[in-house]
Amino acid sequence: MSRYGIGDELAAIASQNILISAAAGNGFYTYNSNIGLAYPAIDPSVISVGAVWADNFGSRTFGNGAIDNTTAPDRITSFSQRSPLLDIFAPGILITGANATGGTITMGGTSQATPFISGIATLAQQIAKTNLGRELTLAEFGTLLDTTSDLIIDGDDENDNVTNTGVSYPRINVLSLAEGILSLSGSGETTTPNKPINNGTQTPIEIPDTNLNLVHTVTLTAGQVANNLNFGNQKLNQRPTLTNISKSGSENASIAFSSNDFTSAFSDADGNNLTKIQIASLPTNGTFQLDGVGVLIDGQKWG
Repeated sequence: MSRYGIGDELAAIASQNILISAAAGNGFYTYNSNIGLAYPAIDPSVISVGAVWADNFGSRTFGNGAIDNTTAPDRITSFSQRSPLLDIFAPGILITGANATGGTITMGGTSQATPFISGIATLAQQIAKTNLGRELTLAEFGTLLDTTSDLIIDGDDENDNVTNTGVSYPRINVLSLAEGILSLSGSGETTTPNKPINNGTQTPIEIPDTNLNLVHTVTLTAGQVANNLNFGNQKLNQRPTLTNISKSGSENASIAFSSNDFTSAFSDADGNNLTKIQIASLPTNGTFQLDGVGVLIDGQKWG
């Protein structure tokens, strides 16, 4: 199941062992460096593709305000959206290709990176047919992306005006992928309608409101025009907002924390409540207690 309007169609296409790739989106700066992917790249049946620089093109400033002060191969572009759910990065700027009006044109964006993956998938199937006598399944292609790609770190050498995530992401390595295909056997993994997203599960990203009818019928007579139809498109969850919590006290004296300190700093436009917190780090001395109970690193409280 998918929250999105064409999720069932995408799943049906994937069930026919047809690979779908889509651009991750160019709004990382626009959305204040918040992680996330554009639709339909976020759909579990789709391979999402982000953009890295293809070469050193000097300093570049983009219309949405994103800036790469310096550029080099394999640096993630300042505009490219990113997320732990992103499947792959590929060269996306500056790419020279055919122009719709003739000749060539040089462009950049995650939409320039995506055709690399589509083309590589075609070559991969040709290699599989030639050497294995069969096509790759979508599960195999996804596994090959995970296991044969080079890892790049967002923020190790990027020089831009966005907040880098510090996360490692896979960047396509065509030679390693081809060698990986040659190591496979003649019988392939069974593919599933939705490829495993890169957390290794089939868990849908979003669950639709089951009270809504996702099938709609519109009947028109010859020449009739229908306007302002409502097909029940579902509103995506809005990101909760958090405010900083500040506590101070005297040295060697206890500072009391309660669950209310955290719930009062949490606001969700969709009306959801804060159900748990997770402690990522602690001071080197002293102990941290919440509601009188000691908390450890990675420990979760309530919910």
